[in-house]
Amino acid sequence: MLAAGSRSNTEESIGSALEEIRYAKAETAHVQMTLRSATLFTLGWLLVFGGIVGLFLPIVPGAVLILAGVAVLSPQFVCLRRALGKCRERFSVLKHYALCRRRDKAK
Repeated sequence: MLAAGSRSNTEESIGSALEEIRYAKAETAHVQMTLRSATLFTLGWLLVFGGIVGLFLPIVPGAVLILAGVAVLSPQFVCLRRALGKCRERFSVLKHYALCRRRDKAK
């Protein structure tokens, strides 16, 4: 018989297996967050550089690509987040216009 408070070998092996599973899940979540962050970082800068090239080419809408890149990068950079907030305040009329257009399309 087992003494009170002691664990059997199977209980210990189950406990260690559960710990390994928890560690693997945490490691996977960390890798996924790092991969997501790196992907968004790369996409944001590609949009910004594409926008800069688009400023000189008549076919590519440069300003739109730059704004899209800044919007993608803004969660990672405080200065871009502040600049995007200022643009939202300054051009709040555009936000109202976009919302009105959305409502018209829904009807």
